[in-house]
Amino acid sequence: MLGAFIVSALLGTGLHLAAFTIPGIEFLISTSVLGIGLLLAFQKSLPLSLSLGLFILAGLLHGYAYGESIVGTGMPPLFAYLLGFSLVQLALALAVWGLVQKAFPGQGAGGELRKKGFSSIGWLVCGAGLALLFPQVIGLLLTKRYS
Repeated sequence: MLGAFIVSALLGTGLHLAAFTIPGIEFLISTSVLGIGLLLAFQKSLPLSLSLGLFILAGLLHGYAYGESIVGTGMPPLFAYLLGFSLVQLALALAVWGLVQKAFPGQGAGGELRKKGFSSIGWLVCGAGLALLFPQVIGLLLTKRYS
């Protein structure tokens, strides 16, 4: 799943660099963070194909947003940027996985303590998603009100 996210994030950056437009990208990214948090918080299992599709979609959206900061540069900085953000994504995911393993040692994949840990992490991710989504919704409401 992590590999699919990283590869699709690279493709999303490529879409941005190719001048493809995704309207409302901040709203879509905030919604994806909230959605992933809800899945973790409620410990919902999805079919592998659906999970993979959602991770790929989230990766495309996040990668598209990453592309904003690199538009118009040459190849060496572009390559360094893509390599750097891919490594950062990998490091973050591995760090979270490591923290869960340390927090709940000796638990099997379906262990009750581990499930509670993922639920707690899910609620934290939901909070981040809501914090990102709130300004987007307020901006949309204000735009509609004053336009």
